[in-house]
Amino acid sequence: MPAEIAAILERYNHGFFPMFDHERDRLYWDRWPERAIIPLGPEQARRADSLRMKKFKIEENKRFGQVTARLLDRSFRPETWVGPPVVEIWRTLRDHGRLNTIEAIRDGQLLGAVMGVVLDNVFVAETMYREATDASKACLVHAIKKYTAMEFVFIDVQQPHPPDHPAARLGEVALPTRQFLKLLRAAVAPRSRLNPPL
Repeated sequence: MPAEIAAILERYNHGFFPMFDHERDRLYWDRWPERAIIPLGPEQARRADSLRMKKFKIEENKRFGQVTARLLDRSFRPETWVGPPVVEIWRTLRDHGRLNTIEAIRDGQLLGAVMGVVLDNVFVAETMYREATDASKACLVHAIKKYTAMEFVFIDVQQPHPPDHPAARLGEVALPTRQFLKLLRAAVAPRSRLNPPL
């Protein structure tokens, strides 16, 4: 694995994520004192499947440029923490198969997305947005079903959300970062360590 991508993944594997400070024009890596995850398993997948989000066609990894352009647009998201250096990190991850964009499409138009980093057994939902009701929720439902089927342990949604947010409504659990890091370390360990032979 190239050193550049290995260094990026190492930061994610320790709970850090990139942020861009527009006022100071600088990239930094952050880690908050409280985190939120959506645990994955058959029950969670059934819950997501029961929502039957049929209003959108879901595609993956077809509109990276459109998604990042929207995230960079401060007229659309005035408080955005996304800047060009963050997009470059995402591009590097994408080029090495470690980034997934889940896109909600209706009538040929991109109306929402979830963008995340693919670790070993954990999907880090870096950011999501919507331009139509339930668009980002449909993407998150798809992610829950997809990564449950792949036997991932949880989706890291990074920060606790208000009760009406899609992540909160889909089973988000808030926990101290110390506890989160223990779960993260166990999840990204080799499967042979997660499931030792009897």
